[in-house]
Amino acid sequence: MPTSYFTERFTWLGTYQRKTKRLQEMLKSIALSTSCKVASRLSKHLGIVTSHHTLLRLLHKLKLPSYEPPVHIGIDDFAFKKRCRYGTIIINQETRRPIAILNGRDKETVVKWLEQHPTIQTVTRDVLSHTLRLSLKRCLMLIRLRTVGIF
Repeated sequence: MPTSYFTERFTWLGTYQRKTKRLQEMLKSIALSTSCKVASRLSKHLGIVTSHHTLLRLLHKLKLPSYEPPVHIGIDDFAFKKRCRYGTIIINQETRRPIAILNGRDKETVVKWLEQHPTIQTVTRDVLSHTLRLSLKRCLMLIRLRTVGIF
């Protein structure tokens, strides 16, 4: 006669897991704030022995936040290295978070990015060059024509 075993299920411990949910959340937050190798070394000092591969597996299980296409954006240029390399930063005005960092501040780069995002309705800007200002007007005109149905 086969023997059967009774096991109790705990809410704080998942099935076939060696770490509690609380410990996994703590390891995820450490791994997200640093690299996984550094988080592995730091966790050893905290008394938790784990490898960086385990931390990577925990991060791969994370769900990505939902992404809504931007409607209102802000554009500004900045210097990666003063007088050498410049870039353009695009910020979602509703969430106040950066969306994209473009290499260069020329009009072709910005127009190409704007044409790839047809949901944009409003563009706010800092002081831009005259050529970039004209290209923004042209691109927004194309977006308006698309929404009307002419283009």
